[in-house]
Amino acid sequence: MTELLEQYLRLGLVHFMAYPETIKDESLLLPTAEKVATDPMFRFLEIKAIEDRSLVEPLRRMAASAGIGLGLAAQPAMLARRLDPGSAERKEKNRALKVLRHQLDQACALGAESLALLSGPDPGEENKRAEALSRTADFLAELCDHSLSAGGPVIVLEVFDRSVDKKALVGPAETAARLCDLVYARGAENFGVLVNLAHLPLLGETPYDALVPVADYLKAARLGNAVLEQGHPLYGDQHPGFGTAGGANKVGQVRDFIHMLKNIGFLNRKEPPVVSLEVKPSAGETGDWVVACAKRVLLRAWALA
Repeated sequence: MTELLEQYLRLGLVHFMAYPETIKDESLLLPTAEKVATDPMFRFLEIKAIEDRSLVEPLRRMAASAGIGLGLAAQPAMLARRLDPGSAERKEKNRALKVLRHQLDQACALGAESLALLSGPDPGEENKRAEALSRTADFLAELCDHSLSAGGPVIVLEVFDRSVDKKALVGPAETAARLCDLVYARGAENFGVLVNLAHLPLLGETPYDALVPVADYLKAARLGNAVLEQGHPLYGDQHPGFGTAGGANKVGQVRDFIHMLKNIGFLNRKEPPVVSLEVKPSAGETGDWVVACAKRVLLRAWALA
């Protein structure tokens, strides 16, 4: 495309993936976030929940001063604690709700625009999937209501793989679209989905397959990579850099994804949406390297789209 990228999207970065060292050492949070905030190409930063509450206000001030939006990602906490919003067990549902309400409160304190999460595990059988999907919709509608009443962020569910790595209920695009229908039917409209290019190879979906069914509900997108070769040290949902040998996504795949995002009207001039880079350094790499590579891939793909 000949138009400027920033006219159609707000480029973001999934911070805790690019700088995984911050997960164990939160003293590195502000220095690495400041590095992103000083890069004018980035207009959005996605972070995980902050354990050290003294860092919340400095991060909020930094983001406001730098003119960069914030999003809170609950996926790391959900995966680490094996939370299942669609569980049939009340105890498990309440445990998930407690954690996500806490994350929502922090999102409000940060002035975050979004709170991203994922569904629980795929139960396997179709009848069990339908029941889990209905319970998940109930859960999300409740969380959306809580966010709305608190003046909080939009709730965004990221689509994951169903059979390779995370093995999540949501899941294929048709399942994501069905969930959105159910959540909206419960009166919660501050909800949508996030589609990640990294997960398309794991789902066996093309950009058309992944995006068209959820076009009316798409709130955000991510650009990442994946390795499908079994036995490879980065096999599965590891979000390796775009320079990784054996990676399924390269310039061409990013170009096709961008092209479809524009075709469905997601990328637009009136309200440019967030599209984040999600890449993680492997052994011997640094976050700065893989982020720089991802930006180069994006700029080349954009020029070809």
